This record gives sequence, C-alpha cells and structure tokens, in this order.
Amino acid sequence: MMAKTADALQSGFGYTSATAIQAAALPEALEGKDMIAQARTGTGKTIAFLIPVVQRESTRRAASAGGIGVLVISPTRELAEQIRREAEVIGGPHGVSTVVVMGGTNMKAEARRLAGGCGILVATPGRLLDHIENTRGFQESLRHMHSFVLDECDRLLDMGFRPEIRKISRHIPAPATRQTLLFSATMPAGVKEVAAEVLRPSPVMVSTVDPHAAPTHEIVAQEGVVAPPCAIAPTIWRILAHHTTVAEPTSFKVIAFFPTARMAQFFAAIFRAALPAIGVAPSIILDVHSRKSQAQRMRAADTFKSAPKAILFSSDVSARGMDFPDVTMVMQVGLTDREQYIHRLGRTARAGKAGRGCLVLLPDEAAHMAGMLRGLPIRSPLDPASTAIPGSIADAGLHLAPARGGPWPMAHADASGPGAGAEHIAAAIGMVGGGTGAGPVRASASDRDSMASLAAMAYSSWIGYYKGAARKVGWSPAQMVAVANDWFAGAGGLGLREVPILQRRTVGKMGLRGVPGIREEAKGSGGGGGGGGGAAEAVAAVAAAVAAVAVAVVAAAVVAAAVAVVAAAALAVAGAAAAAAAAALVVPAEGLPPVGDC
Repeated sequence: MMAKTADALQSGFGYTSATAIQAAALPEALEGKDMIAQARTGTGKTIAFLIPVVQRESTRRAASAGGIGVLVISPTRELAEQIRREAEVIGGPHGVSTVVVMGGTNMKAEARRLAGGCGILVATPGRLLDHIENTRGFQESLRHMHSFVLDECDRLLDMGFRPEIRKISRHIPAPATRQTLLFSATMPAGVKEVAAEVLRPSPVMVSTVDPHAAPTHEIVAQEGVVAPPCAIAPTIWRILAHHTTVAEPTSFKVIAFFPTARMAQFFAAIFRAALPAIGVAPSIILDVHSRKSQAQRMRAADTFKSAPKAILFSSDVSARGMDFPDVTMVMQVGLTDREQYIHRLGRTARAGKAGRGCLVLLPDEAAHMAGMLRGLPIRSPLDPASTAIPGSIADAGLHLAPARGGPWPMAHADASGPGAGAEHIAAAIGMVGGGTGAGPVRASASDRDSMASLAAMAYSSWIGYYKGAARKVGWSPAQMVAVANDWFAGAGGLGLREVPILQRRTVGKMGLRGVPGIREEAKGSGGGGGGGGGAAEAVAAVAAAVAAVAVAVVAAAVVAAAVAVVAAAALAVAGAAAAAAAAALVVPAEGLPPVGDC
C-alpha cells in the first residue's frame, strides 16, 4: 500500500488496521487480479475495493492518460454518494478525481463534469446508460477504463438491473483488458452468472461471511405487536419512548419504516414536536424518503450516521445500499413483504453489534403477515423467551393482551390513555386546522409544511397505498376508508379534528367516489388549496354542525332539505366560496363499518 493511501486512511477515517474483508481482499486486488468478494454491508468493503483502483489510477494519471479510469456501479443513489465521499478521501492525496452520476440530478451538469474525464466514475445503472446513449464523447471516455467495480451485486440484481449491466458491459473494455472486482453480501445463482459474464476466468474468491453463520433475520431479537387503528400512534410512541429513555438511554439509533413517504414525513413532524416532552431533542428526529431532494436525503443520512442518538423515519428509500452503523432498533409499521422485511431488519445488529426489530400492525394486517413471515423468529412480547431479553417492548407499558388466534398480542385502547403519549401527540398536531376548528384539514399548496397539510398528504398516501393492498387484508373499499379514518381521526390516536379532505381527481383516480367516509372537495373548489380560515369556512363549519343536528332528529328526506337550506343560507352570508366549502362534506361519515376496539 502506498504511503499516501495509508495517511489518507488514518487522517480521513481514523483507520490504523484493516477489517477482515480488507485484509482478505487487498493483497490479491493490489496485484491486479479479478475478484469475487463476499462481505456484508458495514464491514469496510468500500475501502477494500477503493484502495487498489485508486492506486492503479494514480499511476495511470501520472502517465497523462485521459478519459475515465475506474467505473463503480452502485444499486442506489445513497450508496453511490457514500462511495464518492470515501473515494475523494482516499483519492485526493493521489490527485485522483471522483465524479458521481445518478438519477434525480441534472444530467447536463453531470455531462459538463464528465467532459474532461475523471479518475473514478461512480454511477447508478440507469443514469450511466443515459450518458452512454446521449452524452457526446462519453463512450470514448469509457474506452480508457482499467478497473470495473460492481458493488452490492446481489442488490443490483434484486432491483432488476441485470439488463442494464449487460448493456453497460458492451460499452466498456473487455474483461481481458481490465481488472474487475465484484462485491456482494450473498452469492445466489444470479450473482455467479453475472460474475461469469464480466470477470476473467478463474477469479480470486474471498469471503468473510461464515457459511455456517445464521443470517441476521434468524438471530436478531424481533417482536411483533398488534393495535387497532386509533391505538397505532400511541403504540409507536410508547415503543420509541421506552427504547430511547429506558432500554438505550445513553446511545440509540432507531429506523422507523412506514409504507409511504408521506407517512414517514408526517410521523417525523409529529414526533419532532412531541418527543421533547420526554427529553428527546427535536434535532435528532430525522426523515429520509422520496419526497426529499437527494441533497436533503444525504444530509439527513449523514446526520443519522454520525449522531450518537437519532431516530430516522423512512420509507423504503433508505432500506437498501446505505451503511448506517450502530442501529439499535428497526421498527416496521404496516404491511410489507418477506423480502422487504428482511432487508429492513438487516439495518440493525451489524458487524457483531446488538440490535432488535419491532413490527407494528393492524389486526387485519397481522392475519396476513403471520403467513407471509412464517418461520421468522418474531416473538410475542408476552413470550417468556422475549421478555427475558433486555429492552423488550413488553416493558413499554402497552397494556398487551394475548391475540385471538394470532401470534402477536393486541395493544388495546388503554395504550392511548393518559401518559401513553396521546396527549403529547395531540399537542404536537395542535388540533390540525388551526386549533379553533374553523379550517378544513386539506393539502395546501401555499403551506405544504404545515401540520394540516402534512396530515392531509399522509392520509391521501395511506389511502392510495392500501387501495392496492386491500385484498391482501380482506378489506372492502368502505372498510379500508373506515380504518384510515380511525387511524387519523379516531379518538386517542392521531386525533385529527376531522377526516382530511381529498382532491376530486385523487378520489376519482382511486375509484372511491361515493364510498362512505370519503370527504371530497367540492366541485370547482380549485384543487385542494386552502386552510386560510375566514368567514366562508366559519359559516361552512356552522352549516356542517346544523346538518349534523338535523341528522339526529329528522328523517333522511328532511335532512336533505335542511342541508340545502343551510347551504343556501351560507351562500347568502358568505358568497360562493362558503357554498363550495360546505359542499365539501358530500359523503357523511355516519354508518361506517366498525373497526378496532378503541
């Protein structure tokens, strides 16, 4: 190893000795041999392939060669950015430049950075093909390549990138004229087939994965709990509060996964406002999901990695590729599938560290997931084998009762009682809509970061996600909407003052028009802006209240007439805007199918 490299490792990363994969891979890789290396994420594998390619590139640059010297393919943008940062630390002292190209960034700006060539190019497959096909001079630059790295090859294949890898291979130097390093956590048949296509015959094989060692999902402590819709939020609260203040008070890192980006965003906002009540600083509540820009995601990921204490709310965007050290718990909320569950769980208990997993489900989800996850050691918190493990959620005060016919216990409505977090959640939400009850809960284009707007977008995303998954859990459209309404507006849970209003086009696209419980904006109301309050909305609220009283005391025909009269009065008092707002209450919430036991 060159002295400049050793100095960079010590000054940039604090490394004074090699990890197992580095010790196994470096001697052969530094000799220029092709290699298949099996190592798990978080074991130092990135350094293991960067050192040989940087040093080889430094000698090539000294010979004044142009073009691109090294190509590294990454399955995700986040991992690509991580590789770029580490490559700059190691390559900087050698004068080796690094450029990253990936989806979600400006392709023309990337093309300008590539115009003069670079030492190392880190790329995601799709964007790399875009440049091969569309960027002038790029194919010529690739002909100078001497090193090719496929990182997390199993993930590349899982994400469907095999056709892209084949296309890319046709535009780079042949295996005989380059060094190829293939790294993968697992070695399924597909990875071996790719290796046969891109490596020279008889590559070196190294592995630091014990072939007899059980994978993470078979040995890490895992618990499951079920809650009715209105108790989901307090259940999450109690689990997080227990983990951060009792189980791991001095150092914790939690990743909480939700089905949609908007749900992750909304819950991060809620807990950022609520957790300070128990001494958890809002600055350590982070969120990473597709609704954030690439730069925002990277900043949040960097903060999470370096912080001694942090909670990361996420959709699946962070489940693959990124290395988050020292994750003490992975929480998964809502439906998932077996593969996704395992990949998410793999964020904890890495490199010999302790960790645990927690699954939070609705009753109907639990019935489906029990079969999907059969064979995985997801215990009931009431199981003596689980309660014996320090940090069990059995100690989180969830008021658990054995499930009827299911493997995981039910956190009953008691979990949303005093001291369970519901009061803190309600304070954080602040009676969404302004606190006075005057404004509707709807997405606002003018204030997309308000709690009311976040609530409406999260509700819409929940409906959209579960519309596609309703059959899995046996819900009719009306039952699905009832669950959503209890989730968001049920007493003791999130406790929104009212069910959020959906845009007409959203309701139409989902095929939910006329479904009981759906609140749809009035025709011609302008697409879901608002939240401005004012006389029109105040009168609309009065109109709704009068209509509700009428429902309780008169027959259906009289109700219809009363609503018409009230709407007309509202129109006379406040104009057309009030009529539009009153008409937003087009589908009553009465008569919804019963859900939960709250």
